[in-house]
Amino acid sequence: MILQLLFEKNGLLGQYRLYNQIQNLEQEIDSLKMELQKQQEENQRLKTDSFYLEYLVRTKYGMSKADELPIQFIEIKKEKPVSIPAHQ
Repeated sequence: MILQLLFEKNGLLGQYRLYNQIQNLEQEIDSLKMELQKQQEENQRLKTDSFYLEYLVRTKYGMSKADELPIQFIEIKKEKPVSIPAHQ
């Protein structure tokens, strides 16, 4: 009887596993709700905030207005100069 209480499908171990699974699923639900809220805010901002939309287009896609001259900065990596051995 004690073994049944502990190890059956609805026993203590089974209940403990179900409890842990429920906790994990609730955490996942909360995380997904937060992600959904962020996506909805981003969507609303894209629909209503023209300055934000312009910022994204300029930074993410490198676009510029028709009357602007685009300037692109390229980082040049400096290498150490090679030392020439002296003649002996």
